[in-house]
Amino acid sequence: MEIPSMNARDHETFIDTVLDHVADPIFVKDRRHRWVYLNKAYCEFMGHASGELLGKTDRDFFPKAEADVFWEKDEVVFRTAQENVNEEKFTDSKGATHTIITKKALLKTATGEEFIVGVIRDVTDLKRVEKTLCDKMRELEIFNKAAVDRELTMVELKRKVQKLETQVKNTPGL
Repeated sequence: MEIPSMNARDHETFIDTVLDHVADPIFVKDRRHRWVYLNKAYCEFMGHASGELLGKTDRDFFPKAEADVFWEKDEVVFRTAQENVNEEKFTDSKGATHTIITKKALLKTATGEEFIVGVIRDVTDLKRVEKTLCDKMRELEIFNKAAVDRELTMVELKRKVQKLETQVKNTPGL
Protein backbone atom coordinates (compact mmCIF):
# COMPACT_ATOMS: atom_id res chain seq x y z
CA MET A 1 0.00 0.00 0.00
CA GLU A 2 1.37 3.36 -0.93
CA ILE A 3 0.77 6.27 1.43
CA PRO A 4 -0.53 9.24 -0.52
CA SER A 5 1.61 12.35 -0.49
CA MET A 6 0.44 14.83 2.11
CA ASN A 7 1.46 18.11 3.61
CA ALA A 8 3.26 18.24 6.96
CA ARG A 9 0.08 18.86 8.99
CA ASP A 10 -1.75 15.93 7.35
CA HIS A 11 1.32 13.76 7.85
CA GLU A 12 1.42 14.67 11.56
CA THR A 13 -2.28 13.88 11.92
CA PHE A 14 -1.74 10.57 10.14
CA ILE A 15 1.14 9.62 12.47
CA ASP A 16 -0.91 10.62 15.55
CA THR A 17 -3.79 8.47 14.29
CA VAL A 18 -1.49 5.51 13.70
CA LEU A 19 0.05 5.79 17.18
CA ASP A 20 -3.38 6.14 18.78
CA HIS A 21 -4.30 2.81 17.20
CA VAL A 22 -1.41 1.03 18.91
CA ALA A 23 -2.87 -0.84 21.89
CA ASP A 24 0.24 -0.44 24.06
CA PRO A 25 0.88 2.85 25.85
CA ILE A 26 3.48 5.01 24.06
CA PHE A 27 5.12 8.12 25.48
CA VAL A 28 7.82 10.63 24.58
CA LYS A 29 9.74 12.64 27.20
CA ASP A 30 12.08 15.57 26.75
CA ARG A 31 15.46 15.96 28.44
CA ARG A 32 13.73 17.40 31.53
CA HIS A 33 11.63 14.20 31.75
CA ARG A 34 8.42 15.99 30.79
CA TRP A 35 5.89 14.15 28.66
CA VAL A 36 5.72 15.80 25.24
CA TYR A 37 3.71 13.12 23.44
CA LEU A 38 1.30 10.44 24.68
CA ASN A 39 -0.84 8.09 22.66
CA LYS A 40 -4.43 7.36 23.58
CA ALA A 41 -3.53 4.03 25.23
CA TYR A 42 -1.06 5.82 27.55
CA CYS A 43 -3.68 8.32 28.67
CA GLU A 44 -6.19 5.51 29.29
CA PHE A 45 -3.58 3.52 31.19
CA MET A 46 -2.79 6.55 33.36
CA GLY A 47 -6.45 7.40 33.83
CA HIS A 48 -5.89 11.03 32.81
CA ALA A 49 -6.50 13.15 29.72
CA SER A 50 -3.44 14.14 27.71
CA GLY A 51 -3.98 17.79 28.73
CA GLU A 52 -3.47 16.81 32.37
CA LEU A 53 -0.27 14.89 31.59
CA LEU A 54 1.59 16.80 28.87
CA GLY A 55 4.37 18.97 30.28
CA LYS A 56 4.34 17.05 33.56
CA THR A 57 6.73 14.35 34.81
CA ASP A 58 6.44 10.96 36.51
CA ARG A 59 7.04 12.71 39.82
CA ASP A 60 3.77 14.60 39.43
CA PHE A 61 1.71 11.36 39.29
CA PHE A 62 3.53 8.43 40.87
CA PRO A 63 4.71 7.45 44.34
CA LYS A 64 8.30 8.63 44.86
CA ALA A 65 9.85 5.15 44.72
CA GLU A 66 8.20 4.38 41.36
CA ALA A 67 8.97 7.81 39.90
CA ASP A 68 12.61 7.49 40.97
CA VAL A 69 12.94 4.18 39.10
CA PHE A 70 11.37 5.64 35.93
CA TRP A 71 13.63 8.72 36.17
CA GLU A 72 16.75 6.59 36.75
CA LYS A 73 16.02 4.39 33.72
CA ASP A 74 15.41 7.50 31.59
CA GLU A 75 18.79 8.84 32.65
CA VAL A 76 20.49 5.57 31.69
CA VAL A 77 19.08 5.94 28.17
CA PHE A 78 20.03 9.63 27.96
CA ARG A 79 23.60 8.87 29.14
CA THR A 80 24.27 5.72 27.13
CA ALA A 81 21.98 6.18 24.11
CA GLN A 82 21.24 2.47 24.50
CA GLU A 83 17.80 0.90 24.64
CA ASN A 84 16.59 -0.02 28.11
CA VAL A 85 14.06 -2.74 28.88
CA ASN A 86 12.89 -2.91 32.46
CA GLU A 87 10.20 -4.63 34.50
CA GLU A 88 8.64 -2.10 36.83
CA LYS A 89 5.72 -1.52 39.17
CA PHE A 90 3.19 1.08 38.09
CA THR A 91 0.42 2.51 40.27
CA ASP A 92 -2.52 3.77 38.24
CA SER A 93 -4.85 6.66 39.09
CA LYS A 94 -7.16 4.29 41.01
CA GLY A 95 -4.31 3.05 43.20
CA ALA A 96 -4.03 -0.37 41.51
CA THR A 97 -0.47 -1.63 41.07
CA HIS A 98 0.46 -3.14 37.72
CA THR A 99 3.56 -4.99 36.62
CA ILE A 100 4.81 -3.46 33.40
CA ILE A 101 7.68 -3.94 31.02
CA THR A 102 8.91 -0.63 29.68
CA LYS A 103 11.10 -0.38 26.62
CA LYS A 104 12.85 2.98 26.19
CA ALA A 105 15.06 4.30 23.42
CA LEU A 106 16.81 7.58 22.72
CA LEU A 107 15.61 9.81 19.88
CA LYS A 108 18.07 12.50 18.88
CA THR A 109 16.78 15.10 16.43
CA ALA A 110 18.78 16.77 13.66
CA THR A 111 19.11 19.81 15.94
CA GLY A 112 20.57 17.70 18.75
CA GLU A 113 17.49 17.63 21.00
CA GLU A 114 17.16 14.38 22.93
CA PHE A 115 13.97 12.56 23.75
CA ILE A 116 13.04 9.28 25.36
CA VAL A 117 10.57 7.21 23.34
CA GLY A 118 8.92 4.51 25.41
CA VAL A 119 6.46 1.69 25.01
CA ILE A 120 4.76 -0.04 27.93
CA ARG A 121 3.43 -3.58 28.05
CA ASP A 122 1.17 -4.40 31.00
CA VAL A 123 2.07 -7.93 32.11
CA THR A 124 0.07 -7.90 35.35
CA ASP A 125 -2.27 -10.71 34.28
CA LEU A 126 0.62 -12.74 32.91
CA LYS A 127 2.50 -12.38 36.21
CA ARG A 128 -0.63 -13.39 38.14
CA VAL A 129 -1.01 -16.54 36.01
CA GLU A 130 2.71 -17.26 36.36
CA LYS A 131 2.44 -17.01 40.17
CA THR A 132 -0.62 -19.29 40.19
CA LEU A 133 1.22 -21.85 38.06
CA CYS A 134 4.26 -21.74 40.35
CA ASP A 135 2.04 -22.17 43.41
CA LYS A 136 0.29 -25.15 41.78
CA MET A 137 3.66 -26.65 40.79
CA ARG A 138 4.83 -26.43 44.42
CA GLU A 139 1.61 -28.10 45.59
CA LEU A 140 2.07 -30.82 42.98
CA GLU A 141 5.68 -31.38 44.04
CA ILE A 142 4.59 -31.73 47.68
CA PHE A 143 1.83 -34.17 46.70
CA ASN A 144 4.21 -36.10 44.44
CA LYS A 145 6.82 -36.36 47.20
CA ALA A 146 4.17 -37.60 49.65
CA ALA A 147 2.93 -40.15 47.10
CA VAL A 148 6.46 -41.37 46.36
CA ASP A 149 7.26 -41.56 50.08
CA ARG A 150 4.03 -43.54 50.65
CA GLU A 151 4.90 -45.88 47.78
CA LEU A 152 8.43 -46.43 49.13
CA THR A 153 6.98 -47.18 52.56
CA MET A 154 4.56 -49.69 51.02
CA VAL A 155 7.39 -51.40 49.11
CA GLU A 156 9.44 -51.63 52.33
CA LEU A 157 6.49 -53.08 54.25
CA LYS A 158 5.83 -55.57 51.47
CA ARG A 159 9.47 -56.67 51.58
CA LYS A 160 9.30 -57.12 55.37
CA VAL A 161 6.09 -59.16 55.04
CA GLN A 162 7.74 -61.38 52.41
CA LYS A 163 10.76 -61.84 54.67
CA LEU A 164 8.51 -62.82 57.58
CA GLU A 165 6.56 -65.24 55.35
CA THR A 166 9.84 -66.83 54.27
CA GLN A 167 10.96 -67.15 57.91
CA VAL A 168 7.62 -68.72 58.88
CA LYS A 169 7.84 -71.23 56.00
CA ASN A 170 11.37 -72.14 56.99
CA THR A 171 10.58 -72.52 60.66
CA PRO A 172 10.17 -76.23 61.50
CA GLY A 173 7.05 -77.20 63.35
CA LEU A 174 4.86 -74.31 62.25
